[in-house]
Amino acid sequence: MYNSIDVEVLKPLIKQGLCVNKMAKVTGYSKTGIKLFCERHGIDTVDGKHKKIIVDGVKMSLVTACVLNGFTREAMYSHRVNRGLSEQEGFDSYVEYKKTGKLSKTVNSKTATVIFRNKKQLVVDVKNTLNLSERFLVFMKHNKYKQQAFDRYLYTRGIK
Repeated sequence: MYNSIDVEVLKPLIKQGLCVNKMAKVTGYSKTGIKLFCERHGIDTVDGKHKKIIVDGVKMSLVTACVLNGFTREAMYSHRVNRGLSEQEGFDSYVEYKKTGKLSKTVNSKTATVIFRNKKQLVVDVKNTLNLSERFLVFMKHNKYKQQAFDRYLYTRGIK
C-alpha cells in the first residue's frame, strides 16, 4: 500500500529536519502516507504538533507518554510551566510527583536567585535595588531565571 513512497527521496528531507507536512508538499505524497511509511520503517520524523520525549529509553510523543503513565498532558503541562522546566524535565518531575506526592520547588520571581555584586540575591531584591520595571521580571521569567540571561540583561543596559 505504501510501497510507492521512495525512501531515497525522503531521507534528505528528513535529514534537513522537515516535518511531515512540508515533506508532503515537496514530494507530492500524502501526509498520512509519509507518516505511516516512516512509522512502519522506524524512521523518526519531526512532528510540529507533538513534542517527543524519552521514557524508559524509548522516544515517544508527550501525549502518548502521559496516557501511558495515567495522567493528562494538560496536568503535566501546568506542573511543568509553573516550574520553568522543559518538556523532558517537566515530564520526569511530574512522574516523580505522582509517585511520591511531593512537589518539586516552584521557580518564580520570589524564589529565584542570581549572583549580583558577588552575592546571591533574590531577583525581586535586585529589581528593587536597581529600580527596574516589571518588564525585567517578565524577561527573567521567559528566560527561566537563568544567570546567563540576567548577566546579558545587565550588560545590554550597561549595569554592573
